[in-house]
Amino acid sequence: MFPINASFFPKMYAFFTATGFIISLSYAYIYHFHEVTKNHCRGVEFFPSVSSVIGDFVPEMNIFRFAMALTSGPRMMMVICVYNLFKDDVVLWPKLPYFNGAIAFVDTGRILTAGIWIYVSSSEDHFVHDVGFVGYVLLSNIHALLYCIIFNKVKLKSAKYHLADMKAYKTKVFLGVLNFTLFLGSLYFFFQHRLYCVPFTYSYYACLEWAQVFFGVVYDLSFVY
Repeated sequence: MFPINASFFPKMYAFFTATGFIISLSYAYIYHFHEVTKNHCRGVEFFPSVSSVIGDFVPEMNIFRFAMALTSGPRMMMVICVYNLFKDDVVLWPKLPYFNGAIAFVDTGRILTAGIWIYVSSSEDHFVHDVGFVGYVLLSNIHALLYCIIFNKVKLKSAKYHLADMKAYKTKVFLGVLNFTLFLGSLYFFFQHRLYCVPFTYSYYACLEWAQVFFGVVYDLSFVY
C-alpha cells in the first residue's frame, strides 16, 4: 500500500470535469452551433446552455458522461476526506458532529443530483433533468454555507491554526457568495427568456449557467488548501 495525498482527489475531479466540459462545448460550438442554440423563441443566440451541449447530441453527450463517470470515485473520496478533516475537532464545538454529518449528507446529495441532470438529458425527461440541476445548485449553496460555518467554528479557532487556513476560508466564502449570485442572475435571465422571449436572454442565461459550473469546479478544487 502507498499513501495518497488528499489533494489528489479534488485535482483529479477538476481535471476530468474541466476536460469533459471543454471538449463537449468546443465540439458543440463548432459542429452543432445552430442546433444547441435553438429554442422556442426562435431568436438568434450566441451561446448554448449546459443542458443543450451535454444532453442532446453525440459525441458531446457521450464524452461528458464518460468524463463524469471518471469523477465519481474522486468525488466520493472528497466527501470522506472532508468528514475526516473535522471529525476530531469536536472538543472545539459540541455541535460539530451534527454539522459534519449534515455536510457529508448534503455533499452526497450533490453527487446524486449531478448524476440526475447529467445522465437524464432535457430531451429525455425535461422535468427530471431540471429537478436534478436545480437540486444540485441549491445543495451546492447549502454545502458552501455549512462548510464555512464549520471552518469558522473549528479550524479558525484551533491551536493548529495558520495563515493557509484563513486563505482557504476566504476563498470558499468568496466562491460560495459568487455562485449564489450567479444562480440568482441565471434565474432572472431564464424567466426573461422563458416568459417574454427577450432577445439574447437565453445566451445570457447560458453564460451564467456555465459560470456556475466553472466556479463550482473551482470551489471543489479549493479543497486542496
